[in-house]
Amino acid sequence: SLLLLVARPAAGTDAGHLRATHRALDGFARIGTIVVAVIVASGLANAWLLVGPSGLGALPGTLYGQLLLAKLALFAAMLGCAAMNRYRL
Repeated sequence: SLLLLVARPAAGTDAGHLRATHRALDGFARIGTIVVAVIVASGLANAWLLVGPSGLGALPGTLYGQLLLAKLALFAAMLGCAAMNRYRL
């Protein structure tokens, strides 16, 4: 239903449709924030269990650590784009 609200032609848009779209996007952003927080929390717990505090220093030297750092960099870039879209654009 979110796709139907957003993909509507501009000619068929009225004030009620804009209010409904705004409410839907606001709810979607709220749920998205909660999902990102859960992903971060589960990732930290997983890293704690797999690597532990003593293995953090050796992490960049392993293939697992390099892949993890690349994934974290991409995740941070995605969050930056999402935040820019939400608060700037």
